[in-house]
Amino acid sequence: MQNPENPDLARCPQCGTEAPRSEMRSQMIVQRGRNPETNRPMLINRLMLFCKDKPCGGHYQMGCEG
Repeated sequence: MQNPENPDLARCPQCGTEAPRSEMRSQMIVQRGRNPETNRPMLINRLMLFCKDKPCGGHYQMGCEG
């Protein structure tokens, strides 16, 4: 997520820590979703920013898997 007051800062979606974008790590998250046109199940790939020094990306992925 992007901070509206300071666009150079990003917030980790897992732990909520706010840090400069240069100190964040991007990770591809795979999750289940539905096709909006046919309502059939499908996989959604999202590129998200997470903390570089914590396992936040892996924890978020495990939460998406259920």
